[in-house]
Amino acid sequence: MVLKIATITACALLLSPLTASAENFNYKQIKTESEFREIVVDKKIVGEGLTLIIHSNGSISGKVKKGKITGAWKWSGKYFCRNFRVGDQKDAGTDCQKMSVDGDHLQNIKNKGKGDGAVLTITK
Repeated sequence: MVLKIATITACALLLSPLTASAENFNYKQIKTESEFREIVVDKKIVGEGLTLIIHSNGSISGKVKKGKITGAWKWSGKYFCRNFRVGDQKDAGTDCQKMSVDGDHLQNIKNKGKGDGAVLTITK
């Protein structure tokens, strides 16, 4: 839900721009947990109306226009799997996502790369 909030405010966050963005970047899939930890974990991830941190302890925190994000994550095979909630809303459920990167641009696509996607920015 949050990831859809920023078009998927975290995930589809920029769902519409994903097609155009994907054409302008040379994304490389993140295939291992160690690579994911090096590139993404404990860094601020931002998008339109979204600020998010995927913590090394397995938690997720952040905020969107509709409230505070809390959740958990783990790495499974070649995918980032997460579960979160926004404020007092119902849990969004678990989804495993294909994560790809080009510089500080992070592309995540839901449903193991078969669903909606988003392009976010990794800040230091």
